[in-house]
Amino acid sequence: MGAAVSDLPSFVNKARAVQRLQEMVRIPAVAGEERPMAEYVAAALRDVGCGTVHVDDRWNVLGIMGEGRGPSVMLLTHTDSAPPGAMQNPFSGAIMDGERFGKTGPVVYGRGACAPKSAVAAMLEALAALRDGGVRLAGSVQLAAVTKDLRANHEGIKELAASYPVKADFVIAGEPSDNHVVLGARGIGHFEARFTGKAAHWGRPSEAVNPLFGVADLLLALEKLALPKHAVLGGATVSPFETRAEAIPPRSPHTAAVMWDRRLLPEESVEAVRAGFQGIVDGVVRARPGLGGEVVYVKGMYPYAVPETAPTVSLLQRAADAALGRKLPTTYITFSSNAGYTIREMKIDGAAFGPGRIGDVTETEHVAIDSLYEAAVIYAAAGAIAAA
Repeated sequence: MGAAVSDLPSFVNKARAVQRLQEMVRIPAVAGEERPMAEYVAAALRDVGCGTVHVDDRWNVLGIMGEGRGPSVMLLTHTDSAPPGAMQNPFSGAIMDGERFGKTGPVVYGRGACAPKSAVAAMLEALAALRDGGVRLAGSVQLAAVTKDLRANHEGIKELAASYPVKADFVIAGEPSDNHVVLGARGIGHFEARFTGKAAHWGRPSEAVNPLFGVADLLLALEKLALPKHAVLGGATVSPFETRAEAIPPRSPHTAAVMWDRRLLPEESVEAVRAGFQGIVDGVVRARPGLGGEVVYVKGMYPYAVPETAPTVSLLQRAADAALGRKLPTTYITFSSNAGYTIREMKIDGAAFGPGRIGDVTETEHVAIDSLYEAAVIYAAAGAIAAA
């Protein structure tokens, strides 16, 4: 029969989880260069007893423990972390006294220690605990570790789903939420306005339809734009970050473009937001005869929001109650999660939950070891309950 859910904390090996985290911190893995991390995770998945380990040609990894016909839960994380930047000894994986960081107890220090590698280590330890506890699974517990999360376009999970028939009843996305259940997250949308005009010699500007004036008008409109607000997440935002123009000197440009970041709220759709921007551009074009303009969605990540009664939220709360004897706090996050893609595009119920705090992903990135251990317990308990 195997261990009861209430017994799983005794099978979660804190020292083993810490060692895995230290080993992973010592592996540099920025977006697009995740192969060494993917190879490490794939080997670890085989080590903990996954019967199926799939690695696609883009280095997205999926491990499956239990191949029954019952329910399945996917633990979803990513393998890329931020560049080291000015961080000192970024790949040390050192254990330090947390007091210097305002934490109680020891922490693991290094780039990626908090995001995403604490979630990866906790998920791997959860699978090891299920194995060591002899938990019999009628369904399956899966661990998906995808690439290029920090490129903010759901690239890795899209590639994995294209390379393998991914199926699950629940998705728990590992995000640095301080072991709170994430009920909602903002999304990211990068939009571009592309203007077309008429080139003319610099000395005869009256003969031109200069698209840079269209860019200027749009930027002024974006600065004054009234944006929607969320009761918890606050207001949506607009941040222009790039302009470009095509011209052959000494002639004015015939095309010009501007790109901006728009943070999306859970109730918003990408197309509705794009259509709103198109309306602004249409107004700019009407005011400047001969000018053309189009708004396109370039890339982004979906927002999401789920109620406290949602299946995955309930699963996490059942897991905490059974394994820890208490409920988990809930929260919203202002950054984005691959949970948005699995919920909106793959139609799988989900939520985010993970160790560490997003505010600790700095030049002194670290994660509390107690947070790592607790997350592993919750992941293991959720897997045991979901796939029972």
